[in-house]
Amino acid sequence: MKGFSWLGGGDPQDASATPRHLVLFNANVNAQACAKYFRFINSAGIKIDARVEQADDPKNRDRLFPSYQSDDRSLSAWGEKPGVVEENEDGEKEKPAAAPRKNVLFVAAAKPLPPGNDWRLVIDPGMPAAEWKTALPQRKEIIVGTVKPFAIASLAAESNRIAGRRIVIQFSKALAPEVSSETISRWISVTPTPEKFKAEVDGDSVTLKGEFVLGARYRVGLKPGLPALQPFRIEVAQTREVVFKQIAPRLYFQDFATHQHRAGTRQFRLLAVNVPRLRVTARLFTGDTTPVAIKAYDQYEEHPEEMAADEMYSRIDVEKLPGEVIWDRELQTAAGVDKSETFALSWDEILGARKTGTILLMAESIDPVTSERKRVGTQAVVQLTDLGSAWKRDKTGTTLHLLSLTTGAALPGVQLRLLDAEQKLLGEAVTDAHGGAHLPAENDARWVFAQREGDAHLIAINSGDASVPLYRLGVTDDYGEDEVEARSVFLFTERGVYKPGDVVHLKGIARNLDENQSTLPAGKKLTVKVTDARDREILNKPVTLSDFGSFAEEIKLPAGTLGKYRVVVTSDEKDKEKFTGNCDFQVQEYR
Repeated sequence: MKGFSWLGGGDPQDASATPRHLVLFNANVNAQACAKYFRFINSAGIKIDARVEQADDPKNRDRLFPSYQSDDRSLSAWGEKPGVVEENEDGEKEKPAAAPRKNVLFVAAAKPLPPGNDWRLVIDPGMPAAEWKTALPQRKEIIVGTVKPFAIASLAAESNRIAGRRIVIQFSKALAPEVSSETISRWISVTPTPEKFKAEVDGDSVTLKGEFVLGARYRVGLKPGLPALQPFRIEVAQTREVVFKQIAPRLYFQDFATHQHRAGTRQFRLLAVNVPRLRVTARLFTGDTTPVAIKAYDQYEEHPEEMAADEMYSRIDVEKLPGEVIWDRELQTAAGVDKSETFALSWDEILGARKTGTILLMAESIDPVTSERKRVGTQAVVQLTDLGSAWKRDKTGTTLHLLSLTTGAALPGVQLRLLDAEQKLLGEAVTDAHGGAHLPAENDARWVFAQREGDAHLIAINSGDASVPLYRLGVTDDYGEDEVEARSVFLFTERGVYKPGDVVHLKGIARNLDENQSTLPAGKKLTVKVTDARDREILNKPVTLSDFGSFAEEIKLPAGTLGKYRVVVTSDEKDKEKFTGNCDFQVQEYR
């Protein structure tokens, strides 16, 4: 044996009860003669017979063994001659169609594996080769893993300020196709039934929605017979009781550390949930105190041991920072329980006559609001500025272009200082008439501090959020075994986030680089595949490139599954010119 491949993927921690494998040998084998040497066995000694077939149908792509999973990266058997390259009528070189492979076996369980630990596919020694007087010298084992029973993994009442109150039931396995939003009531019920009750089924989870009431006790009943995607059913009726609790009090600013255009909306939003009274203060930093404030804000992402597990950010001790408190207000919320309220804080009110500056906002509940009788709060640091910037870094240093965010015009005479994390000066420059400047290469550089006519902007030049790596542009490299030239398909959608049920408009542009000349692969046939956040395929469609080497496609999104979806475009495996490209987009419930 020189390799094996899971069909449909494999997770040893949650193995399928119906495992399927391709097993590659270095000699041709006969399925009928080899079948008795295969079996499945677990740690308790339970044995299940295996079904063994020849995996020799080249039209069945599910049974094509991937060469990279071979121990020697080759599918060849003993004595196999390499493929002969021939010329067609046009004088072009091409390989003949591959003959069916006789050294790959398809192996599956003859019946579903029962729940148990440490399932393995065992191949006994003595399994014969088909054309040579030899046999497998020693026992081989392929790990299958733990087959879990079909059961409720979790059941909880959740209060969510956007999705509302809901009961989420997570099962240990994906549910069968016949289990849907329309049929789930055959097996699952809620007593008492709330107004506007409805159910949603998605993979291995069921979400029950409705106008649930705080403090009320709801009984969730599960009848036997609920089927899983794998050959399992719920065997015993079950009842669980849940109670909805109030959403934990929270305050949220629209961002934690950000920049805003001084001539924009002149607002910064604060959201409050279950906080009746709160106080908001603003501390202004100008000049050389700006880097001090931003550096102190690094502590916001620290997580002290005494902090609650559901808290993500720690409070900055602003009282020890330089700067001036310029605004202090008490606010009251009018929203009901579990209802959010948004306050649009006005920079004109906070800053008065000033238009720019770095402001550290702090919002805290006035009264203790948590079950532990503690107050909650949030902070944000915002740079209001007209100084826009673009830059690139290389081995010679950092080259910058400064411009006005209001007019788009280049800004000459901007004072630039290159700083490290401790505000040590590493270099200086002044922008020229075209808004350009160059600063030296320094490994410890963290910021460029730009100042002009009372305006300042601390630019984080080493921030990953500010960079534009090639993968964000869909630029991919394809390095094959035959050292084929990389050919890319650039993919993009009209936006980055969609709702379930939306239509995604996908555009693809292919380019072929041969001898430094870009050519258009007009008429090239490609395949577009789209998978959801659970790696389930929702689209598999051939497309043909236009005369301009492009294509457009509409993707209808299914209801239910949220998360990151992936688009992959490839050319046919037999095509000597390999094209590939990919991009991602998000599917979320949002307002």
